[in-house]
Formats: sequence, structure tokens, C-alpha cells
Amino acid sequence: MKLIRCHIENFGILHDFDYVFNAGINVIHAENGWGKSTLASFIRVMFYGFDKETKKSMEERERVQKAPWQGGVYGGSLVFETGGRTYRIVRTFDSKKGSRDTFELYDEITGLPSRDYSRAVGEELFDIDRESYQRTVYIAQNDCMTNTTDQINARIGNISQETADMGNYEQAIASIHHQINSLSDTRATGMCYKLRQQISSLQAKTSRKPDWIRQSASLLSQMES
Repeated sequence: MKLIRCHIENFGILHDFDYVFNAGINVIHAENGWGKSTLASFIRVMFYGFDKETKKSMEERERVQKAPWQGGVYGGSLVFETGGRTYRIVRTFDSKKGSRDTFELYDEITGLPSRDYSRAVGEELFDIDRESYQRTVYIAQNDCMTNTTDQINARIGNISQETADMGNYEQAIASIHHQINSLSDTRATGMCYKLRQQISSLQAKTSRKPDWIRQSASLLSQMES
């Protein structure tokens, strides 16, 4: 997945703002108060929406903090590409109630509405919830915490299990190679090689049987005479 561009109608300090993402790493270097953190928050909120923040006071809620300073439509759009297709997320927000927020998804090429992703587009794209996103992909300036989430722990556990599985896999491969070598028909220690040698020896002995029969008959003839 890669970001293509975004348009911010109004979000915090940013107003009628457009940004086109370059391929690779994008570095935005600007003075304090320009809106760098606001832009990062906008991208996160476009994918995940605002947290319900039911336990926080109205003054502490992010949707209140990011409400347009100058009024106007609260929200914007974000264009991204994934799986060879390009989509545009359009969200608008209410400064107080999340139930009034809107979400629309379009196929950027055709301009038609798309149902490929829902309001939970962030979780569907990244396969992690909002909290895990904030602890991994998105790290705010004043939120550099080292604690993890259940999903992060689960993924680390999966990696550990995969590492253990890889060790078991390598052991299994080594065991198979050992068994193959023990059955080899070209190695002197291989069972098939030893059996082939025994067969050759028996064939050599069997090939001399007619001579033994003739010799026995000759001896019997001499004894009778």
C-alpha cells in the first residue's frame, strides 16, 4: 500500500491544503506550528476515524482539538494505492458527535463508489487496530511510549513461533538428508550400495554353478570307473 496524495478541507491548523506524496520516504521539515503533527494525525484519522474517547473530557478529545480553527467543512480526502487499484477516502467529521461523521470510498480511476473497504479501512488494510497503529506505524511527537498492545504481542509471538518452526524445519531437512545418504547406492556406507555389492557377489557365485555341476559329474564318473 502506498499513499498518493491528500486534500484537507479543514483539519486543525490546516485549511485547503494539498500534499502529493513522493515515492519512498517523505520528509516534511518546517517550523513549529506549521502543522506537521496535524498532517500525520489527518492521515491516521482518514484510515481509522476518531477514537470514541468516551472516558475523556470534551476538552481532551482529539476531534475537538482538531476541529477547524477557521470553521468550514471538517475533513478531507486521502488517495492511496493497494493491490494494483487506487482508492480515495473522503471523510467529514463533527466536532462533538462521532455519529455525525461521514465516510465514502471511491475508485479513483472510475470515480465510482467502492465497497472494497468499509469505515474500518485502516484495520482492513493494515490488519491492526487503531491502538496498534499508533504504537507502530504512527508515533506522535509527544507519545513516544514503549508499551505494546495485545495485537503487537500476538504478532511478536507469531514471529517467535515461525522462528521455532523454521528451526524444526531445518532439523527435519537435515534428518531427511541423513536418511537419504544412509540409503545411497553410490556411497560405500549406503545401504543400497551394500545390497548391490551383495547381489553382485551372489550373481558371481551363481554364474559359476554350471562349472561346479560339471566338476561334480566328472568326479562321480571317475569314482564309478
